[in-house]
Amino acid sequence: MTQTVKLWEEKIQFISEYYINICPENSYLEDYITEKLVHASLANCIPVYWGCDHLEHGVYNKEKILLINKDQSNLDNIIEEIEELVNNKEYLKQKCQLPPFNTSIFKEQCDKIDRTLLKICGEIISRL
Repeated sequence: MTQTVKLWEEKIQFISEYYINICPENSYLEDYITEKLVHASLANCIPVYWGCDHLEHGVYNKEKILLINKDQSNLDNIIEEIEELVNNKEYLKQKCQLPPFNTSIFKEQCDKIDRTLLKICGEIISRL
């Protein structure tokens, strides 16, 4: 196991002890999502996320993520949502139980990647 994988597993274990994880990107770029959102999702936290707003074309379950707008114009709403989660344990429990990923879209995207890779491999083999 690489040192990076070990550190990531330790981070996921650590944040899994919390219900909410604030995980902003260092900067906003289209189609740029780092490990921060993935780690929060794998730890089954409710991510409070600022970054790419289309979240990998629907792979992430937007019902579970508190997504801060690019211009942060909805920050007051996000804070109110966090307050509601903290003050309403049943609502917090329900939100935490939501799946982090939209499994049908996730499978569709993986299948698309698989088909693309197979096509590329086929093209390479045909040229050898």
